[in-house]
Amino acid sequence: MNEPTDTGPIETKPDRRVVVGFDRSSASHAAIDFAFREAASRSATLQVIHAWDDHSVVTAAYVPDNELDRLRRRVHQQLTADLRPHARAFPDVAVTLTLVHGAPDRALLDAAVGAELLVVGSRGHSGLATLILGSTSTTVLQHARCPVVVVRDDVRDAEESLAAPSADAAPPDLDMTGS
Repeated sequence: MNEPTDTGPIETKPDRRVVVGFDRSSASHAAIDFAFREAASRSATLQVIHAWDDHSVVTAAYVPDNELDRLRRRVHQQLTADLRPHARAFPDVAVTLTLVHGAPDRALLDAAVGAELLVVGSRGHSGLATLILGSTSTTVLQHARCPVVVVRDDVRDAEESLAAPSADAAPPDLDMTGS
């Protein structure tokens, strides 16, 4: 009878997904540039996470539901418009946009479970951002269970920025569903 052999720990493979945080800050725009390139080079899908921080959620508690829905739609439209040039430049990258109510670090850590890579900007909109890393990037570096890339906006090369898409280019299919 053959006995089972110990081949070491069982490794689970990450799914073909790159996760990126996007709050529309200049650092997150640099992170989006990087994440699209990485997703394309890995033949991975790109999951874009936009999270409203605790202050926004508290403020939203005092906004009537119809106004909150209108605000969500407007944010969704702005984010979609921001992503469209990248999606046109990288038509083979499948993109999903997820809107999350809650702390950005927790939303990113949850979304990155099983991902190949998590990409964040070095600093976001927080007024308490440190000189080099913001609180969200620091937290995800310490707690993510996948590789993390922190992209600084001041090293973004203008020559690498996306050229305007041609007028006859077909719009890409984007799955821009909020959750």
